[in-house]
Amino acid sequence: MRKRVRSFNSWQEVWAFKSGRYGVGLLAASAVLLVLGKGDWVMAICASLCALVALVLLLIALSKAKKSGQYPNRTGEYSDNLESHLIVNPGIRLYDGEECYYKGEAQAYHEKNVVIGRKSSGAGVSYRVAKGLSVHGGGGGSENIRGQVGEKYDGIFYLTNKRVILNAMKYGFDIPLEKLDSANVDPKTGFVFFSEGKSYTVLTKEVDKISSIMSLIEMPDKKTPESQKQQSGRSYTAELRELKSLLDDGAITEEEYNAKKAQLLNL
Repeated sequence: MRKRVRSFNSWQEVWAFKSGRYGVGLLAASAVLLVLGKGDWVMAICASLCALVALVLLLIALSKAKKSGQYPNRTGEYSDNLESHLIVNPGIRLYDGEECYYKGEAQAYHEKNVVIGRKSSGAGVSYRVAKGLSVHGGGGGSENIRGQVGEKYDGIFYLTNKRVILNAMKYGFDIPLEKLDSANVDPKTGFVFFSEGKSYTVLTKEVDKISSIMSLIEMPDKKTPESQKQQSGRSYTAELRELKSLLDDGAITEEEYNAKKAQLLNL
């Protein structure tokens, strides 16, 4: 039988898990000592000590679980400290300066328009009930009935300070944040990310947690082609003015000025 290996996203989770496990164990041991040692004050003292240590460990486990950002606080909100969400070993390749702050199970969702049945020109109708199996009724000539059919593929969703990633068998994605146009949130189902004219749907049960972490990540500024043109135009103008000033001061020759001007203007 294959042994299941438990993995942790941060050292706070390790502390929380171990403290909680030992705390529950000691609490059970104290209960056993109380039952077996009725009237024995030594056993009663041992049981009390076990219960006290168990209580301390359970409090530590609760504290570490809160600090890990894996669980909401009393107000239902997750930690507003981005570093508390840091995942030490996310299992994906990270680039220089990139850090992962979320890893969890999710599904890629995609809708496509397919033929779901056939309608006869008479009274008959045919509907597909399974792959390769249809139910027919009546009719002479027929026409296709089309509809939207959704497909779901299990995967792992990652959120870093530079990318949003979904590793799935189909319809996965890896989108740099600077190419992310927008993200629509459905509190009950998940997210729809838009990038370069395409949409990517992610189904997840941790919408609130992911939304909280996304709000803490500083999104890079998106530069439109028009703004880039204006910025380039301003820089060219400034350089040309500087070159003209150098020419007027005699620091460069007219040939050097013309050559540099042609280079800047891509002539």
